[in-house]
Amino acid sequence: MNALRKVEWITPSEYLAMEAASDVRYEYLDGQVHAMAGGTQAHNLICLNLVRATGRSPRLGKPCEVFANDMRVQIASRNLYYYPDLVVSCRNEPESRWLSSPCLIVEVVSPSTAAIDRREKRNHYLSLPSLHSYVLVEQDAPEIIVLRRDCSAWTEQTLGPVDELLLDCLELSVPVAEVYARVPMPSA
Repeated sequence: MNALRKVEWITPSEYLAMEAASDVRYEYLDGQVHAMAGGTQAHNLICLNLVRATGRSPRLGKPCEVFANDMRVQIASRNLYYYPDLVVSCRNEPESRWLSSPCLIVEVVSPSTAAIDRREKRNHYLSLPSLHSYVLVEQDAPEIIVLRRDCSAWTEQTLGPVDELLLDCLELSVPVAEVYARVPMPSA
């Protein structure tokens, strides 16, 4: 006989208080919290390469800011808080613990996060009116999927090793090869 597991539900304010007192990062999904897993060497190198590249943007500090790993994004319409790998906001965000109006979100996709990044997070991120681009960077192959808002519709583009990643809200173009610099790729 299968035992039923009791699910604990907490409010957003309880979640934020728990996070403030914890060394562990949690994502919050409509009353439930999920601990964040650590990343791989490839994941971290990709994130660092993206942070370095976005640091060249002429829009940084005027008013855009780039945040990596530890800045959560709030999706207020659904009571959700996620930690993207990289997020950019070009608006004055009054809350210092999360962003609610990002223009760019980047997730580095691993086998363990692929389904969530491609479906759940994608649907929730694309609901943000401020979002211009959602970028999925494959960890195990030099491939980047860019979802870009074009008026009221979203377009999807797949980039390979010789392409350029256009980050509209930062007025910046980054070679895909630069995103994957020094990143070990699995053998085929």
